[in-house]
Order: sequence, then C-alpha cells, then structure tokens
Amino acid sequence: NETLILSLFLGGALAFAYARFDFVHLQPALPFAVLAIVYSLKNLLPKTSQEKINNLLVKINASLGAYLRGQVLLIIIMATATFSVLSFLGLKFALVLGIITGLLELIPFIGPISATVLAVVVAFVTGQNRFNLDPISLSIVVIIIYTVLRHLEDYFVIPQVLGRVTKLHPLVVLFSVLAGGSLAGILGFILAVPVVATSRILIEYFLNILGQTDSETFFALWMTYFSDTAGDMAGMQDAWRKTFKTIIDLQETH
Repeated sequence: NETLILSLFLGGALAFAYARFDFVHLQPALPFAVLAIVYSLKNLLPKTSQEKINNLLVKINASLGAYLRGQVLLIIIMATATFSVLSFLGLKFALVLGIITGLLELIPFIGPISATVLAVVVAFVTGQNRFNLDPISLSIVVIIIYTVLRHLEDYFVIPQVLGRVTKLHPLVVLFSVLAGGSLAGILGFILAVPVVATSRILIEYFLNILGQTDSETFFALWMTYFSDTAGDMAGMQDAWRKTFKTIIDLQETH
C-alpha cells in the first residue's frame, strides 16, 4: 500500500546514505534529502497517497517556517537585551552594537565571539560610560555582560523560544543543539532543531499508521536496536536499517 511505498523510499534512501557516506557528516542533511526524494516521487503514487504525503509535507513546512520565525525572534530578543544593558552602562553606539549582536547570533561560535570582541573594542577605544570606569575596567564589564547574556540565551531563551514554536520540549531543543554541534560542528548547531522537529513529524506519521499496539512494539524494538550502539558507527547504521525494516514489517500486518 501507499504507506509501505513511502517507508521503502525513506528506508532505501537512508540505508544507501548510511552505507555509502560518512554517517556523522551526512546525518544533519538526511531528513531534508529524504523529503526531497519523497516529494519528487509522490506523483508516482495514487491520488489518495499523494494527498497524505502533501499533508505530511505541509506539516513539515509549517514546522520549518516556525523555526525560522523563532530565529528572527531570537535576534530581536538578543538585540533588545544587549541594547538595554549597554545603554544602562552608558556605552557609546549601544544601539548599533545591539543590532549587530542580534544578527551575529545566527552564526554559532564565531558570531557571539565576534560581537563580544567588537563591543570590547568600542568600550576600550571610546571609554564612555556613566559609571566613570577606566577603559580596561569597562572592557572587563562588557565581557562579563556578553558572557552572561550568552549563557542566558543558550540555556534558557533558545530552548524556550524554539521549543515553543517547533512544539518540542525545551530540554529536547537543548540536547539537540548540543548533540548536533558535537556530531557536525557549526552545521549541526544550525540544523539540529529543524532536523529533530522534522523527525518528530515523520515519527508521528508512522505511529499514527501503526496504531497504539504496534507503536509500543516499535519503540521497544527501537530502544533495543540502539541500546548498545554508542560510539559504534557500524552498529548505528545497522540499527537504522533494522528500524525501517520493523516499520515495513509492522505495516505489512495491516
């Protein structure tokens, strides 16, 4: 049936990718590659199947759109917070620094560091502040301010904002970002949340097809497949193959 065909597309694309390429570096792009394959081949399916896939893609598109709106909101929040604190400190060019800081938040690692360096340079060169601090003391205060704001955003604001717009738990967002950065560096940081949000929608789609009993069976088997694969790339590839085979086998019973 159509769900079996969709599963074959997904499983085949993933199995080929894991077998042919380096899993770690390819993983962040896989959900989007799979979606592109499904979208390009959906016209080969019956009309009723096309409608189901269209509904699935609409949900994913909405989730990714929400993620982009969340990024814009994060820029506004960080720019506003930075401008407010630097204005209270009396630092010159507080508005410009706030805007630049917000925009640079889009670039993991390099962006926040660049924003901090720029603010420290402005503080040291101008020395302007309302507390009569010398340039060195002012620069140290600016570093502390940026460090505190960065940690507040990383561990509170980002999980809350992106979790709300993508309907993921804040802890899931935090873990996803940390895991994505560990697996794929800067690209992992950028794609972690949209990848997890897309995966959630795909899993919900499969579980709705399988039903409650089969879903419990699927999760039990899935946990078994991945329980002993930590750090074992070949084991993870095999676990993914078993995962998609389980989905197909369960669907064949319907």
